[in-house]
Amino acid sequence: MKNLVYFKICYNKNNCNKTKQHKIVFGRTIDNLIKYMNNYKFKLMLKYNWIEKTDKDGKQIYVIYMEKETDRKNIIEDKEIKILKKINKKIIRIKNEDKNIKIILSKQIKSLIQKHKNVHRIEQLKEIWQDSICNKDLYKETLETVVKKVIQQRNEIPEEQSVYVLINSNSTQYMPLIRKLIKNYKMLNIVTKNVNQFKTFEENAEKNFELVSILNNKRKSISKAKYIINIDFKNEELLEYYINRTAIIFNIKDNESIKLNNFDGVIINNININKSTEEFDKKDYYKEDKKYLEEILQDIEKGQYQLEGNYGIINELK
Repeated sequence: MKNLVYFKICYNKNNCNKTKQHKIVFGRTIDNLIKYMNNYKFKLMLKYNWIEKTDKDGKQIYVIYMEKETDRKNIIEDKEIKILKKINKKIIRIKNEDKNIKIILSKQIKSLIQKHKNVHRIEQLKEIWQDSICNKDLYKETLETVVKKVIQQRNEIPEEQSVYVLINSNSTQYMPLIRKLIKNYKMLNIVTKNVNQFKTFEENAEKNFELVSILNNKRKSISKAKYIINIDFKNEELLEYYINRTAIIFNIKDNESIKLNNFDGVIINNININKSTEEFDKKDYYKEDKKYLEEILQDIEKGQYQLEGNYGIINELK
């Protein structure tokens, strides 16, 4: 398990709660003097973009202070780039001291990286940001729940549906998921070019009176499929098949986007569980702290999540 280190931006005193509350020891004058000194110190922090290490709720957080408001757009953009370079340098230094850490960036920092992604000398930040975007670990772990919720959103009963799984390797990594799907759906269809690898699996399923079919007919296998889970098919492999043009495809293959000709359905590449009130994205750190997984599953059950497609958030399921 890695140590988590968080980075966030502070724009104002109320947001950071930087200034400590002091008891009145020698009367009102001393108290006012302390407040004045704290305010002056905070202004210096904003002006010179101090980075301060704090601990909150057991989290190790680096806070970067930054002035937000200005009338000139080029000035604020220069400051943003300066901030990103400073954070990048700090992260490199921290990683050199401790290899067993994982950096978690706040949504504000990730937004700035996206805005200035062509800037040089923020390569470490861009790598962390890109990994956060592409990482599908949470999507894979919650897939069973996500598939069920999507089917229910379309006013259909999950237990009455047939699910198609595209997989070429019978790796033990995905067999637990496949076994769960067998129990929860009317029929499980495994589409693969390695039919012989799954023959034993199919025979065992038949002995247990489970409805499993192993397919590899490129014209017919998924031509009528409504719900498709792509585990490891590459885009060029998918193009070899006749695909139901209104299907919903749950694409959990890493670093693989799906683009199909004459396709009017929905391709779900990831999930988003961000809440506007939270500074950090849970999917960045849930694996290092499993207590969040149960909370995330509850959020999905309540519909408090978003689906991400090829072109951003999916607002409507056809």
